[in-house]
Amino acid sequence: MSGIATRVHLTGSSRNPAEDLPYLRQIISTVHECQGSIVLNWIETAHFKSKDSYATWDWNDIVNNNVDALKRAHVVIIEGTSHGLLQGYQLALALERRLPVLFLTRESIDTLPISGIKSRLLLIKAYKTTADLQKVITKFMEANSQAFEQPPLSETTRRFLKNQALVTGQTEAAIIDQVIQERLGRL
Repeated sequence: MSGIATRVHLTGSSRNPAEDLPYLRQIISTVHECQGSIVLNWIETAHFKSKDSYATWDWNDIVNNNVDALKRAHVVIIEGTSHGLLQGYQLALALERRLPVLFLTRESIDTLPISGIKSRLLLIKAYKTTADLQKVITKFMEANSQAFEQPPLSETTRRFLKNQALVTGQTEAAIIDQVIQERLGRL
């Protein structure tokens, strides 16, 4: 893959950690093989905490961390086999931010309410094995890495963009877009 490492927000449910954990680990491994990075790696923590009751979890912190991670991501991958409200919320936010989303499930796609959502940014794929999963993710990462190649910018501009992205939580592309929109508004 060419270009800069694609930042991925990976989300899923912690309801069935024993069943989902091998697949979530495979997603992370494949993203790294594709030179991508996971913005918020919550998988092992959630697996460890799975013995606790959901009532003891700090949901305010969990939601805020996921929304912040989504703001810093280039793409979103949702393991939706054990889908819930939080995954749907993050899907809606990602589409609103115009981020490509890969929704993965081990169930039939036709039975999911998400199959009714029509967006060129949303790719819904069913898989059965980790090998299937690896192929789907690799193809998704390859298809979406080209959009994030670094433009030929000066080092000063690159540092400015990187700093603004950290400060604002926006992607570098969103910052460039905002500057251009402001400039167009002044003409």
